Amino acid sequence: MMFLRSVGAVFRGVSAFPEFAKRNPFRALFHLLLFCVILSFLCSGITLGFVGKRVDICTRGLQDRFGKILISEAGILPEKNAEEPWYFYFPGNVRLDYISGEGQFSAKELDEWKQNVGIFWAKRGFFVWMRPDPSRGFYYLMPLVNLPETVKFLPAGSEFFKPVGKNAVESELNRYLTKPEIRELTDTSVDFAAIGKSVKKYLYVILSISAVLGNFVLTLILILMCAGLQALWKAQGLETLKFGGTVSLLCYASFPALTVRMLLESFSFPGIGEILFFIVFFIYQMIAFQEVRRSLSGGRDGTDI
Repeated sequence: MMFLRSVGAVFRGVSAFPEFAKRNPFRALFHLLLFCVILSFLCSGITLGFVGKRVDICTRGLQDRFGKILISEAGILPEKNAEEPWYFYFPGNVRLDYISGEGQFSAKELDEWKQNVGIFWAKRGFFVWMRPDPSRGFYYLMPLVNLPETVKFLPAGSEFFKPVGKNAVESELNRYLTKPEIRELTDTSVDFAAIGKSVKKYLYVILSISAVLGNFVLTLILILMCAGLQALWKAQGLETLKFGGTVSLLCYASFPALTVRMLLESFSFPGIGEILFFIVFFIYQMIAFQEVRRSLSGGRDGTDI
């Protein structure tokens, strides 16, 4: 309840800032984290509404091209056009390459691709390749497993999540092109629409976690920097304000800036959101300090919340 009252006090006006300066800084930091979590889940839901439409378009395109994904002793293969190599571009500069049994792939092709993330689909299933730094020429590989049955198709002895050269990518793809030796497997099929729903769930979790961590860490760094400067160079009228009190004050003063940034980012305005975040943060910081200065000088009493 104190958290909700604090959020309401921040957005109702400035009278609560002197009281915030008296708060335990650890409680204020917890409230800041909680605010980031709640706002991140709300804003990630907005972002997913836009991203989800793109996912649906992609799954429909894959469904038209391949039909369903068939899982049998022959491998993990498309229902249609199984013998024709094909590639597909996803939004976000990600590519999917379907390599048939007769398909040929050379690691030299990777140098010509502009994408730094992609998915290979061969007989044994899917694996993701990532190129964090194209200039260094190393890759990370990761299996893409959607159903428990697909684990059986993974090549034995595969090593993932380790930096490897492009020749290792080619070697791993050749392993995925080999026919799996699996017996007594019940044939199943997977609809691309079902995969799209799973992707959207994972995206929501990833977007929420990244938003929480990114916004909390950035705000915490700014708060500690400003509190440190205030501790070193005491502003006139704030000589009695301690470091912990400054941290507490700035935690709550950052709520409006975080709201502006995360809402704008959820509507795909990341650059504007970041600029306004810093502007609003420093404006509210000055307002907060001014209100505390007035309180300390006897001009106003802090409001209990």
